[in-house]
Amino acid sequence: MTDAFTLIELLVVIAIIAILAAMLMPALAKAKFSSQVSACSSNYKQWAYACNVYATDNPQGFYPSFAITTATPGENVTDVAENFITNMNPYGMSVSMYFCPVRTIGNNSFNYCDAWYYGQTHHHIQNTGQLSQYYLLNNTYGAYLILGSMLFWVPRTVIGGGDNGDWFPYTADYPDTSAYADVYNPSDITNGGWPLKTSDKAASKQPVVSDVCTSYGNTKTNATHANPAISVSGTDPTGHPFNGKLMSANVGFADGHVETRAPVIMNWHMVGDDYNETYFY
Repeated sequence: MTDAFTLIELLVVIAIIAILAAMLMPALAKAKFSSQVSACSSNYKQWAYACNVYATDNPQGFYPSFAITTATPGENVTDVAENFITNMNPYGMSVSMYFCPVRTIGNNSFNYCDAWYYGQTHHHIQNTGQLSQYYLLNNTYGAYLILGSMLFWVPRTVIGGGDNGDWFPYTADYPDTSAYADVYNPSDITNGGWPLKTSDKAASKQPVVSDVCTSYGNTKTNATHANPAISVSGTDPTGHPFNGKLMSANVGFADGHVETRAPVIMNWHMVGDDYNETYFY
């Protein structure tokens, strides 16, 4: 007699290990996803902190709002002034805060942006100055930055061209008269529009930042029906995608709290880009 395993017994053990691994992998993937969503929440708490510190320094209590000085802005909530990132650098805004940790692939992930920037400059994105340069180099539409991973809901103005003096997104005190004819959810207007300064009643009701969650076209419905998890190109996931589906999106408020919202409670809040894109949170 021998105590050695037979081939059949060894194969049975291997099969059992394979089954257990197959059962464990989805759980590990879901745990990793949850930790990435938590990291995104932490980023948005830092966004709120930076906005509040900036407002404390501002004599009128304004949140960071820098005019876009170009004749052809997109006037979408992804669009910020070309000096936005460098102006916010003293307030603790690091490179990682401009990217959602959930989105590790796609055109708006850090991996993609860093690889694209390296191909142009032979340098990796290591600081906010290089990140700002990346956005300028990668934007063929004008001298402003298009944030790929988040929507910034603090109103800003346009200086130059036919849109001179226009505010976007909409606020009750500073109505939008844009040539792009942007459309806003009535509930936002009821709550006072978007927070421009600490004294605005919208400051605790409307976010200052949220994950990019987009549906192409004038799709004024909830995110469950619009399903904006993957863009038209199929390479640019929005919100927090898991297994090809939109699972959630984070929303950060000026008072410092962050909410993680499931698609069933997400709704449209702006139709921009000349009716080409609808933004959700």
